[in-house]
Amino acid sequence: MPLFRKFVERGSWKNRRMMPLFRKFVERGSWKNRRMMPLFRKFVERGSWKNRRMMPLFRKFVERGSWKNRRMMPLFRKFVERGSWKNRRMMPLFRKFVERGSWKNRRMMPLFRKFVERGSWKNRRMMPLFRKFVERGSWKNRRMMPLFRKFVERGSWKNRRMMPLFRKFVERGSWKNRRMMPLFRKFVERGSWKNRRMMPLFRKFVERGSWKNRRMMPLFRKFVERGSWKNRRMMPLFRKFERGSKGVHGRIGG
Repeated sequence: MPLFRKFVERGSWKNRRMMPLFRKFVERGSWKNRRMMPLFRKFVERGSWKNRRMMPLFRKFVERGSWKNRRMMPLFRKFVERGSWKNRRMMPLFRKFVERGSWKNRRMMPLFRKFVERGSWKNRRMMPLFRKFVERGSWKNRRMMPLFRKFVERGSWKNRRMMPLFRKFVERGSWKNRRMMPLFRKFVERGSWKNRRMMPLFRKFVERGSWKNRRMMPLFRKFVERGSWKNRRMMPLFRKFERGSKGVHGRIGG
């Protein structure tokens, strides 16, 4: 399988459906390999889909393509150079689509520019939030979690599946622990405990908190940024408790 120059140096063909075609090969290629789809310039402009496995992507199509054919993989220029298809549900999203995309197709995953470069979809409930959508999104789709800046500051937990993530957490956070709740700075300082699953931790509570609620996981600011939840029974370590005047287990059970 012909691979364009950069891909040739690094790429692999683990995914048989991937069809990168470098310019020269596209002009001169052969069809000895029936799965091989070299597309010369003109064909690229006029190609057909008689062969369902064929994926010629001309520049304009890449920018405007549709997903009527679920196997179709138009890849914008940069994604073509770097992207992979290890995740079959991953959908290349060209810049414009990323800004305007919709969620009519539940499998569709428009990812804002930075997320597109780094993000993963290990968590099927995680929803990419592009900048504009984040500001204006709606909750018609209960699984959808667009969080506009203001909502992130004031959000509520009426919807248990809702996961507002403050800007930095959105970029770095993970949802390996389904009970873990993103804590934005302001909410952390002001939040309440009306919802037993809610874990907003204000600075003072973090320092003095108790374990009356075994599921409660207050994490002081640094821990929130770096901590892990490998140990489900792990207890928030507030700065003072961590230095241990009362010992490691001094306050379990409140």
